[in-house]
Amino acid sequence: MVETKSERSDERVQLHARSGDGQPVRIVHVTLEGLFGLYKYEIPAGDGALGRISILYGENGLGKTTILKILFHILSGAGDRGHRTALGRVKFRRVRVELSNGIYVQASRKSEVLDGAYRLEVIRYGEGEEELLGAWDWFPEGEAAGATSRNILMHANPEMLRMISEKSSSKSRHRAIQSVMFDFFERESNPLESEEAFLRALRQNVPPLFFLTADRILSADLVDRDRITSSDFEHRGRMRPEDMLTRGRERALNDAIGAASTLLSRLGVEAARQGSTSMQSIYEDLIQRFSSRESDAQIVNLPLDELKEKLLSLSDAYDRFFLYGLAPKLRGKALVTLLARIGLSERKMVEEILQPYVESLTEQANSLEKAYYVIDILVSTVNSFLHDKRLEFSVGEGLVVRSKLGDVLEPKDLSSGEQQLLLLFCHITMAHDSGGIFIVDEPEISLNIRWQRRLVDSLLKLDSAKNLQFILASHSMEILTQHRDSVVTLKELTNE
Repeated sequence: MVETKSERSDERVQLHARSGDGQPVRIVHVTLEGLFGLYKYEIPAGDGALGRISILYGENGLGKTTILKILFHILSGAGDRGHRTALGRVKFRRVRVELSNGIYVQASRKSEVLDGAYRLEVIRYGEGEEELLGAWDWFPEGEAAGATSRNILMHANPEMLRMISEKSSSKSRHRAIQSVMFDFFERESNPLESEEAFLRALRQNVPPLFFLTADRILSADLVDRDRITSSDFEHRGRMRPEDMLTRGRERALNDAIGAASTLLSRLGVEAARQGSTSMQSIYEDLIQRFSSRESDAQIVNLPLDELKEKLLSLSDAYDRFFLYGLAPKLRGKALVTLLARIGLSERKMVEEILQPYVESLTEQANSLEKAYYVIDILVSTVNSFLHDKRLEFSVGEGLVVRSKLGDVLEPKDLSSGEQQLLLLFCHITMAHDSGGIFIVDEPEISLNIRWQRRLVDSLLKLDSAKNLQFILASHSMEILTQHRDSVVTLKELTNE
């Protein structure tokens, strides 16, 4: 079957796949046979498994970039992004990707031809048995508008093709071809054998993927494709290819900053709303305390001194929240100064009045702390790289980069390295809670030595929930030597 237009739109966003134990799904093993018609790889070799971060290393020409592209296209669940077409252009015999949830995603070719048509399968393995979740016999769209005999024969195994070619008469050869076609259509009648079934199985079992290519373009099914404006059409004929690429990068970064700003602002607003106790609730609590003295034994009132300590501690927390516009400052110290003047006769009443207020502030602070942490870890990580400029955030304004003089900087005002880091870090922040797989080709490009040395640790720091997996391909000695335990050396097992 070919990718049909009717099946290419609504369900491209992948679900947040999880293993049975609730852990994020990761790639654990990759098998490639006949890559370029030459190489066979097991990644990693032996009984090992790819970890939370894996760095592919190997000589130029062994296919590192191609392997990253294969992983992205074979696992991505959208039907309208050209994933299958891109995979069809790569020469290979078989690709199998094993996931931590017991799912295998496989692409294979049976004929001698190593590009074009191939078969896709999503299989669940468990207790020695396998279960087909979805399969698709894919044909190049430019070569077939349907299941012609020529394209069906592309999915036949070499032995069958050899048998057909050895038939002495055209009649017997025709019968053999009919047999192959009959088997094909019988398989196609299975509801699990379709584009829709295959893509559904991917979306249900594979986490979202993000791919930052060597030309610094980030691709993902969850990311809107580059928009082409009327201005672009007007000037495209006069623009050099590199200028078009630059404009695409700047737009992608603008979109990432905008999406991250929306997410962080929503986190802050929801945290404030979730954690706050309304003024009416506070007074209801007070009235309950004073109107039902018999229930006082059930209410544990904190001593005034302890309430003062809590106010001072909360004051420090709200100073941090105020930096990002999450909450107004709390004048805890001023309030504590006033409380010091309270006489002994009024202490009991003040304690009962103050306690529900402190409880409300504490509840709100606990909720705001989570939003603050996500925001602060992004802002502080980015700023640890920047020089003479700073990333700032507020709920009202979102993420903004300012110069040392306070001027707002656009993506075009940033260096290529700064653009790359900000793009990658924003997307990690957006994905770190739900999970996903980030594939990055040569992350060292555009980064100075000092930045290369700190990059991987920063990626892991941003993924504080440990929901993401990072698969990198790198030649950087700074990255490789800093993370030797994560390096996967690409070694050819056989020469086909």
